[in-house]
Amino acid sequence: MKGGMERWKCTKKNCKAALKIFQNVLVNIIMNEHNHPKPDESTLRRQILNGRLKQKALAQYFDKPGVLISEELNKSGMGQLSKHEMTLLKKNIHRIRAVGRGQACRETETTPAPSPEPNQ
Repeated sequence: MKGGMERWKCTKKNCKAALKIFQNVLVNIIMNEHNHPKPDESTLRRQILNGRLKQKALAQYFDKPGVLISEELNKSGMGQLSKHEMTLLKKNIHRIRAVGRGQACRETETTPAPSPEPNQ
């Protein structure tokens, strides 16, 4: 919420529907055939869980993916996930960490090394 402006958009990738709200007043609506069925609640919860895990994956880098997932499941009260869903979440955590590690390596490559201090 930058400067009192809130932006909302549809969670479907190909849907361009969006809202802009400024200080609790509707400012702009963008609608393009927003007629698809709304996602079920379990899908929305899983998306929220996945977003939180992405943030934790980088913040708590050395914790095992299973530990991160169980912590978030306990916080959210979602209950148990299927083995397939757990596998997908673990792979996602590994992928996020690999991308983060790659970005960190590129940043260190472009950062010049400090020049040695001249001896006096």
